[in-house]
Amino acid sequence: MSTADIRAVIRGDAGRFVYVVSALAALNGLLFGFDTGIISGAILFIDTAFELSALVEGIVVSGAMVGAAAGAAIGGRISDRIGRKRFILLSAGVFFAGSFLMAVAPTVPVLVAGRMIDGVAIGFASIVGPLYISEIAPPSVRGGLTSLNQLMVTVGILSSYFVNYAFSGAGAWRLMLGAGMVPAVVLAVGMVRMPESPRWLYERGRTEEARAVLRRTRDGDIEDELAEIEATVEAQSGNGIRDLLSPWMRPALIVGLGLAVFQQITENQRESLALQRGDESDKR
Repeated sequence: MSTADIRAVIRGDAGRFVYVVSALAALNGLLFGFDTGIISGAILFIDTAFELSALVEGIVVSGAMVGAAAGAAIGGRISDRIGRKRFILLSAGVFFAGSFLMAVAPTVPVLVAGRMIDGVAIGFASIVGPLYISEIAPPSVRGGLTSLNQLMVTVGILSSYFVNYAFSGAGAWRLMLGAGMVPAVVLAVGMVRMPESPRWLYERGRTEEARAVLRRTRDGDIEDELAEIEATVEAQSGNGIRDLLSPWMRPALIVGLGLAVFQQITENQRESLALQRGDESDKR
């Protein structure tokens, strides 16, 4: 497709609608980044409020990662079972519940439970955000719109720093952690009127509904894309865990695991530096 054709897709009514849907779904990425980064500022005040030991402090910080691993492990099956749209709504609800529980936590165990619930939502968001966008967007702009989710992860981390700064003067760590409820509500309310993924609808035998969504999100003939979805679904119907170890998949698997490892290493290093700066400030 030429550049002129891509611009025509974007300028059409369906193209604009796709951008709105994708931007809304990318709030999953913002929540991912926000809830990952917010603890780096809040932990300084949590440590003072509960007089945490180094071990308990590490448990509080890492609780979200434990939950994220669980959420990512089960998220794919849940998404396939209930649909992308409802899974996003579920993810927003879990984000809200986790943020609320952390904000009102009277004890450290409750705080850790809130962090783990929030982590489950992070695992959900890591799956459903890019998945929904990739299935709702036209092929001509799919790559760019899918990358919007990763951009919003960075925006979410940056936003968490601003929130930390805004409430740091009062030491209001509960407000820092509870601020995640706001984008969760925006995501849930916005997704109520958004369409389901056409691919998921087709996989469930709801072909006419899939066709209706494609008409709403495409300017032009949709039959070729519907045939493409059919071919892809049939080709992937026999895939399983064993395919991850196949030669053609191995490079992508190595890169994906490597990125996750390096991201976690840099995140832990950043949090350690934040804690060291906090200790140095207390000594002064």
